[in-house]
Amino acid sequence: MNRLTLVDAHAHLDLLGDAEEKISRATSLGVLAVIGVSMGAASMERTLGLGKRFPGIVLPALGLHPWQIDQEDVDEALETMEQNLEAAVAVGEIGLDYKLKTKKSIQKELFARQLHLAVEHALPVILHCRYSHQRVFEMVDGADVPGAVFHWYAGPLELIDKIVQRGDFISATPALAYSRMHQEAIRSAPLEHILLETDCPVAYEGEEATPSTVVRVCEQVASLKGCSSSEVAGRTTENMERFLGRACPWGGA
Repeated sequence: MNRLTLVDAHAHLDLLGDAEEKISRATSLGVLAVIGVSMGAASMERTLGLGKRFPGIVLPALGLHPWQIDQEDVDEALETMEQNLEAAVAVGEIGLDYKLKTKKSIQKELFARQLHLAVEHALPVILHCRYSHQRVFEMVDGADVPGAVFHWYAGPLELIDKIVQRGDFISATPALAYSRMHQEAIRSAPLEHILLETDCPVAYEGEEATPSTVVRVCEQVASLKGCSSSEVAGRTTENMERFLGRACPWGGA
């Protein structure tokens, strides 16, 4: 069987132990690139460092995650982000998390500021939207960002049509092995609007993911969609080219 060509659309490489070794292992299995998302200032700096060590393979995304709002100097984090966006392919991981104690008004203000930066720099966004899918969509749509992926989508199925109409994406994770809501979302979404991710080093059923785990995600999506892994790999890599646009290092849209 021919080796698949895949992209991991969402990985916390700054939190991954032995990141260099695991990135190299993934590339040996056919992983073309990994989007390294960030959560705050230190996270951004580590991710940018990995991007320099693996040019064209580790693609940095910069952002302030809602989980970090109460842990960071917000202005410093946003300044770090803005100063380095020329080296980024996307803004993320950003969004809203309505399970947090952090006030919704504060979350929305910081999310809006980061959406503005994405538009200003013509970058797509990588979205966190726990218990806030509709509100995140409304803010993204209102800001008219150039592209978006709703990470680890397990939200309302009726919202998927609006995401697709905007030309955006949802992402599939290894949680497809057990999450009914995630499975239903991936079944419902057209393959042309799905990306593959690992969210590593998140552990799924006790097993820590690495960028190589995206191979398994590809197989799970193929099973749900009733098609071949090679079709899923090819289509989702094309989807990533559309998502990244001019920032795609292998000559996307």
